[in-house]
Parts: sequence; structure tokens; C-alpha cells
Amino acid sequence: SDPAHILPGYDYDVITAEALIERATVKDGKIFLPDGMNYRVLVLPDRDEISLRVLKKIKELVVAGATVIGPKPVRGETLGNEVSTDAEVTKLADELWGGSGRREEAQTSAMERHYGKGRVIAGKTAREVLQSDDVPPDCEFLSTSNSQLSTAFDYIHRTTGEAEIYFVANRASNAVAATVAFRVRGKAPEL
Repeated sequence: SDPAHILPGYDYDVITAEALIERATVKDGKIFLPDGMNYRVLVLPDRDEISLRVLKKIKELVVAGATVIGPKPVRGETLGNEVSTDAEVTKLADELWGGSGRREEAQTSAMERHYGKGRVIAGKTAREVLQSDDVPPDCEFLSTSNSQLSTAFDYIHRTTGEAEIYFVANRASNAVAATVAFRVRGKAPEL
């Protein structure tokens, strides 16, 4: 499953609403968490409802310079007996995605809107946005000794100090030789 519609060559993490609200900040257009992990984009679930608290945080992140990708929400997510937040969600969504204020107006076509220092994009996948921003894949398996096994590879990328660390795993049961490209410049690789 690829909820961010970003594979292969790019990676993603899933974040809870609480972690997003409490821990995410923006610096130089990237979304940072306190442990140093950072992300170029925030991808929203493909649905038309959202928590008002999350939408307020999204506005804060976009104003600070974040790129947010996802459909325009048209209703507030609430528990059964909570007061509806639809009107406030519609108002904030119209500010961020643009629109007329009609609750029924879901975002169905591709759009990009600059807001504050950031932007909101709908109707495109994260992969399409990164490629149009000239961000090459982070880890790309260019060739393998068995072309059917190129999908058997996985990777994790972490940055620590001056080092870029890639953990590359072959999930197949047999050895495979591969040519791999990493999105790193000015460094010599070590195994």
C-alpha cells in the first residue's frame, strides 16, 4: 500500500494527528519533527473531512512555508455528540485552497495555491509534485541482475551530522547485484 502515492524512489512516514499538532514545525520550507526528521511535503488523506485542530495546524505550517498536498476538506471531523465544526472548516479550507464558501464544493481538479510562505496543492500526487519541483528520487534502483527483482529492494534514509546513511535491503531470498543511485552530492560512498 502506498497512501502517499509516492513510490518507488521516494519514501514517506505516517504521522498521527496529535504528533502533527504537537511536534511539527517548518524551517526552510521543510516540515521538521523534534528528532531531526524532516519532510518536503505533507500529504493529507484522500477524504473530504478533517479535524478542525488539524486544519488549524495545517494553516500554521503552510503560512510558515510548508507544502501541503490533498483534497480540499468540506466538513469537520467530530465525535458523535460534539458540536459541528463544518462552518469553521469551510472558512479555513476556503482560505487555504480558495473557493466560494459553499460546503459542497470539493476540490476535483488540479490546483496550486500559494498562501503565506507555503502552498497548498490538490489534484496531484506527491510524486508528481516532487518531480515538478525537480526533486529526483532519493534512492533509485537503476538495474539489477534480475529485472524482476527490482521491486524486491527497500531502503531507509537517515541524516546524522555530516553523514547520509542509507540502509538498503534485498527482500528476495537470493543474492542480487544492483546499480543504485542516491540523492547525495559531494560525498564519497562507503559500504
